[in-house]
Amino acid sequence: MDSRIALAIGIVVLLVGLAALVPGLQRYCPSCVVERSPYPFTVMMVAYTTYAGLAAGIVMAVSLARLAGRLDEKWMSHAYWAALGLLIAAWITVFLDLGRPDHAVWLVEGWHPTSRVAWMPVFYILLLIPLLTVLVGCIRESRVCSNGVAVGAALLTAALLELNLGSVFGFAVGVPAWQGLYPALSFLVAGVAGGAAAAALLVPLGAKLHGSGSDTAKAVRPLAGIAFAGALLELILEYWRGLQAGYYPGVEAYFSLAGSSIWVEAGLLVAALIVLAAAYARRSYWALVLGSLLLIAGVVAGKYGFIIHGEEARIEAQTFTPVNPYNVLYGGEHYSISGADAAAVAAALLIGLGVFMIGEPLLALEPGEKPRLLFFRSAGGVEAKR
Repeated sequence: MDSRIALAIGIVVLLVGLAALVPGLQRYCPSCVVERSPYPFTVMMVAYTTYAGLAAGIVMAVSLARLAGRLDEKWMSHAYWAALGLLIAAWITVFLDLGRPDHAVWLVEGWHPTSRVAWMPVFYILLLIPLLTVLVGCIRESRVCSNGVAVGAALLTAALLELNLGSVFGFAVGVPAWQGLYPALSFLVAGVAGGAAAAALLVPLGAKLHGSGSDTAKAVRPLAGIAFAGALLELILEYWRGLQAGYYPGVEAYFSLAGSSIWVEAGLLVAALIVLAAAYARRSYWALVLGSLLLIAGVVAGKYGFIIHGEEARIEAQTFTPVNPYNVLYGGEHYSISGADAAAVAAALLIGLGVFMIGEPLLALEPGEKPRLLFFRSAGGVEAKR
């Protein structure tokens, strides 16, 4: 694709995302805030955990495949750049959910080592150091790009970020359905699975915008294999959590409320497993694309059910004895996604994807390109060799 056309597409996506911020900011009207009182974690938190999970997951999945020698540097550089775009989407969602950007200062001023939330900026910094080091190494064609220690550090820090993000919920004392090790393990496994799926979708798109082709045939089996393993483990974790329902009232209330949501998630994961197995066996990239879409949909359904239905279970009377104050205050109130929240979620994703798409035709992401001004592509693109 011509770089000017690719750049124009990226700018349009970015502008649409910025325009979507306008209705998204309506979520701060006084009546809207009151409506969210029973549900402090809304679809904004679902979007944040999804975007951050897919970003960290891309780093984990691609790094695993790279360390195993199954993906080349070209895939890794495009994938790491895509991960940064999704991280931008995650951070925008967080700032929108805080209400005011300066509220983020509280994480620093009131930092406490026992708070999992307080540790999130730390793990983001720890992830960005090796991620940017490897990405810049690929652009500058230095040995760092293929350095196993640097790639392994990116893999490790991405895994720690996902474990800590899940622990934010697992350590929460006010929502019985969230407590325990399940959130940390589930976020990690879903991150790897969703990351492999996101890489399968975004890297070829990025290469096309970059003006080159991507060798999708070689990537089918490693990404399909990682995605399949992650989806299978996620199903096993869901079954394990179902067994817990007979022993923990909060989890039992969650399963009674989640109902169809759980079956939707399970159905999507099972369908993804079937298609991914076919993609692996036949080395079919288009089967990998379909399986990836099903898998990401299953991950989103799982995050939505876990967060929203977990809060609904908190309102149920049987989860507290002898009196559940949440039931007294909010009994019978159910969560629904507001138009403003939907706009904010879309805006964050479009802005993150816009940055990713704008960077693709501008940055020297592929081997053989001669960067100018440290990072940008020369006029000759891939033809401008070192």
